[in-house]
Amino acid sequence: EIPSDLLESGVPLDREANSSKSQGRNLAVEQWENCYENDNVPHKLVIGVGIGSMYAKNYGNKRKKILKSIETILAKTNMVFSRQLNLFIEVGNIIILNEESNDNWNNPASTEGSKKCSKSIFQQFRDWKNTGLMNGATRMGTWHLLDDCHDPASAVGIAYNTQGS
Repeated sequence: EIPSDLLESGVPLDREANSSKSQGRNLAVEQWENCYENDNVPHKLVIGVGIGSMYAKNYGNKRKKILKSIETILAKTNMVFSRQLNLFIEVGNIIILNEESNDNWNNPASTEGSKKCSKSIFQQFRDWKNTGLMNGATRMGTWHLLDDCHDPASAVGIAYNTQGS
């Protein structure tokens, strides 16, 4: 459960911008009822995102391309969440690593040209959590780690609610 002080209620949502019709498709996404208290009022959840070096490498380590990929993910997520749950998600903080980063939670490829890393995404996330970066001055409702050096069948992203620690 996300603490209420991390959710802004009464946030005006641009339903047309998040509408499936604006994407050229007409998908019926109905609002769920009685999911949480005051779910009839629009809410906003502000999240933090950590980008691992292999995810960044997929976008040429270009900040603009990385941010565009996050924007695309959130646009698709908000298309459903804003209509179904009356919840709009926005990014409040982004941390981007590159292959040369010495951060303990960096997880570059174990050999040149490989997408295999020495850590699982779960260990990488624990290492990131242990840095304390998630509990710094910028408090987020959740933190999400995106990286891409794991088996195709495994996770590319993982999330953590900082209030649970």
